[in-house]
Amino acid sequence: MHSYFMKMKADNSDFFFAMDLDDKGRLRNVFWADARSRAAYKEFGDVVTFDTTYLVNKYDMPFAPFVGVNHHGQSVLLGCGLISHEDTKSFSWLFKTWMTCMWGCAPKAIITDQCIAMKNAIEDVFSNTRHRWCIWHILKKVPEKLGKYDAYKSISPSLHSVVYDSLTKDEFEDAWEVFIKKYELQDNEWLHGLYLERNRWVPAFVKDVFWAGMSSTQRSESMNSYFDDYINSKTTLKQFVEQYENALARKVDNEKNEDTKSSQSYIPCIIEDGDDVWSEYEVKEWITYGEEKKRKRVSFIVDFNGETNEANCNCRLFEFKGMVCRHQLIVFHDRGIQRVPNKYVLKRWRKDVKMVHTKIRINYDNSSRTIQARRYDNMCNLFNEVADLAEDCEEKYAKVMGRLRELKQELLESSVVCGSNIVFGTPNDSFSFGDEILGSKESKIILDSEPLRRKGRPPSKRKQGFVEKIGKKKREPKKKTLSNEKTKEIENIADGHVFGTQESVGNVNVRNFSFC
Repeated sequence: MHSYFMKMKADNSDFFFAMDLDDKGRLRNVFWADARSRAAYKEFGDVVTFDTTYLVNKYDMPFAPFVGVNHHGQSVLLGCGLISHEDTKSFSWLFKTWMTCMWGCAPKAIITDQCIAMKNAIEDVFSNTRHRWCIWHILKKVPEKLGKYDAYKSISPSLHSVVYDSLTKDEFEDAWEVFIKKYELQDNEWLHGLYLERNRWVPAFVKDVFWAGMSSTQRSESMNSYFDDYINSKTTLKQFVEQYENALARKVDNEKNEDTKSSQSYIPCIIEDGDDVWSEYEVKEWITYGEEKKRKRVSFIVDFNGETNEANCNCRLFEFKGMVCRHQLIVFHDRGIQRVPNKYVLKRWRKDVKMVHTKIRINYDNSSRTIQARRYDNMCNLFNEVADLAEDCEEKYAKVMGRLRELKQELLESSVVCGSNIVFGTPNDSFSFGDEILGSKESKIILDSEPLRRKGRPPSKRKQGFVEKIGKKKREPKKKTLSNEKTKEIENIADGHVFGTQESVGNVNVRNFSFC
């Protein structure tokens, strides 16, 4: 595996890997990310999901992928690792290594399960990152934790209603108090613990942060299922990293197909207009909730600024997902605005912009060897040479930066779309922290990892690979993998209740007033 990594590094200097060895020279943890994944992080590394429930090799080492979502709503791999222990020390090593790989830039938000070791490592390494727990995993435990109560059939839908139908923190607090008293659940330790950590999972407490529409680790688990076609429990580590490359090649093809579809479609826009009046809109909507599909009327408040054409809705869909909600759209329509203001069109979701990571030359994508890719490589190589010449002198550095800014402005004025909305420093692949780490320039004998039994996950619960399923298909049904569409559906279910169903929007009450 180390030889394979060295080969990849020689082919593309932006390939990154690190191997963690114990004092006996046995492999303990490993992390790697190819050049495309590193470039994709600049575009889509603001929100990531992280999960370690997948076993993919004969050493029983958990697969630990960092997964984001691209502008097509597809899952994108932002680096991955194999770890020997699911403890704080291992997670800290992995997170620090990933941070070093990504130029020291931490994600703005991360979604995991309720693992305490992950929580501790995230607080230590990503101190300024917003950490959210997977709401799907939490509510999946409801039957186990509350099924013993006589009123369980009423408790379960009531709890879901409290969680999903509370638009504000105050609404949640009031509804939770009523729920606990009604069913006499004051002594339930599980619910008490969830309440103390409500800022990590309740939609009303987390929807003020951009999550790219994600509220669960389903994308990580979907990525795990995606790899089932390539690996199984007998896969060696070297075979795994090679098959990993084949899997990414298919991911690239899927993204290109979506790029092609987007380039062949066009939606005309009309210039907007407005006035200087502030308005508050009350948009009433019927929503369906609970297992019995009950319906109720809910009011959403949209504040509109006629001078800037900004509309802020208390459903917080734009803050959470980066897309305008239907309540904002109906207000725009009422004001005669037929083009969504630029503020609400995030570059992150735009399909008409050529993303930087698509220009990176990679082994598993032949199209990356096009004339455009070669030009990009040539420019990057020349930029690196110029940077090497100027880094030790402030005067030379200032001259280079000044010329580059002038050139950038000229290209922008020529309508050349380039770059990213996230700024990173210069990559540095030389690093060392904690225990011994084997980097790309070192050569050493590495012993196999020691097979370990994972706590809390017996072998019988391991997810099975595609090869194993084929051998057992006569005895048991084949598992279905989660498609991107299914993943999106799950995420909409997880957070969509707070916004209701798309049945009807009407009864728009307008209260206009002017500020002095």
